[in-house]
Amino acid sequence: MTTESTRHLPESALFTGRGTTALWALLQCLQGRGVSVLLPVNICEIVIPAIRHAGFQPLFHDVDPVSGNATVENLRQAWRPGVAACLATHNFGTPLDMDAIKAWAREQEVFLIEDACNALGATWNGAPVGSFGDAAIFSFGHAKIVEVGTGGALQVRDAALRRKARGLLDSLPLFSPRHQEADAAFQAVLRTLRQNPPAARPEVYRALYAAYLPHLLFRPDGRLQEAIARNLEGLDRNLAERREKARLWRSLLDVPPLRQRPEVAGDVYWRYTFLAPETVRDRLLAALRAKGIPASTWFPPVDRLFDGRRASAGFPNAARFAGQCLNVFVDRSMELAAIPAAAALIRKTLEQA
Repeated sequence: MTTESTRHLPESALFTGRGTTALWALLQCLQGRGVSVLLPVNICEIVIPAIRHAGFQPLFHDVDPVSGNATVENLRQAWRPGVAACLATHNFGTPLDMDAIKAWAREQEVFLIEDACNALGATWNGAPVGSFGDAAIFSFGHAKIVEVGTGGALQVRDAALRRKARGLLDSLPLFSPRHQEADAAFQAVLRTLRQNPPAARPEVYRALYAAYLPHLLFRPDGRLQEAIARNLEGLDRNLAERREKARLWRSLLDVPPLRQRPEVAGDVYWRYTFLAPETVRDRLLAALRAKGIPASTWFPPVDRLFDGRRASAGFPNAARFAGQCLNVFVDRSMELAAIPAAAALIRKTLEQA
């Protein structure tokens, strides 16, 4: 890789089939250290079956209601004896306060994993995310900062642990068309479930992921690794474009009742995310989608998705954030020149409310 890419992805990082593959392999190496993995409740749901398949249980924590990201206080409040690892998730492209979180992890003797899957290229105090923890996972899948369609990477600080993880990863089957076919079939079912919430029962989700999980565990072939490396070459340009689009969105949407997430130095803007009262947010989402303008409301709490326990009252901030957040896009799907018209549509919809 070139100097440009290694500033953000360490040269010693191991390429994996997916970011989920990286997490699974790492957790396999941590067996015996505890029984649970501490992680934010508003996270990509795919990590939950991966954690369980590796022999651990997820232990969820709440998040800040405005940023949607973890604070060290969230971790302190949720920690319980038996935590083997903490997944510090730099969600929305926004770096966490890694000074505070790293100090807390050392104090509790918790293995610290940075989840940089939505934040490749982000920095905290000038250092790249993924360089603070005991390990880090990265992703190049759909809707990631560097989007190849699949692929991931694992960075492990301890050399012996890294060798053990490499051995596990090397034992997995090579990426092949059957992995792509399985993913397409899985995504089709998932879309159907999300469009029909009553059908999305815990037992349905458990069966769906049980069938899909083996297709998540593979190693990248040479062509996939080359595609990842090639896309990493343009990372700095990618980040500059995202920041320019985010600045424009922020300047055009500084109107009530919209609320902006706090700006954090080193943010790479997975999306440009702002908050609105839920009924207003839903009208804005419908107006944008009616005009074919990409928008989303990710990430919702996932605590009840697989087991059905009505525990969301324990995560009020994540629930509040999920009810108010609206993501508009800053990637290649949204041209800079198209943002003013999209922002005008948002303002017009607000005026009509």
